[in-house]
Amino acid sequence: MTSPRSAGRSASATSGSPGPTFWLFNVTGVVAMIAAWVWFGMAFEEEMSEQPKAVSAGTTMAGLDASLGIPPLVLAHVIGLGLLGFTAFPGRRRTGRVWIWAVASVTVASLIGLLVAQWLYAGRLFLMGADGQSTIVP
Repeated sequence: MTSPRSAGRSASATSGSPGPTFWLFNVTGVVAMIAAWVWFGMAFEEEMSEQPKAVSAGTTMAGLDASLGIPPLVLAHVIGLGLLGFTAFPGRRRTGRVWIWAVASVTVASLIGLLVAQWLYAGRLFLMGADGQSTIVP
């Protein structure tokens, strides 16, 4: 027997698993996190490759990675957390369980993106920058 309160709920709203939209955003979130982490690495690589020119011009490229790489990375995490948090369990209140699912999913997607970026940059993602040694031969 169902109560009038739960009669209008869908099966996914009363079950213990997230809805299909959550899983769709999860998969696209992995791709988005890979792109965000690679963009972060590209900012470091740009800073590192342009530093010799900047030094000869009497300036520096230090800080470019922070201004071009970190904001998109943070934005990707915030958007992912919001999308997943609001689509995790359709028809339910946004309780702690919903946000635990969202945080765990964003964390896993971010780790996958970080590992892919580290692989693409030969493990030097955090070693690049204005002070890093350039492996680019002009």
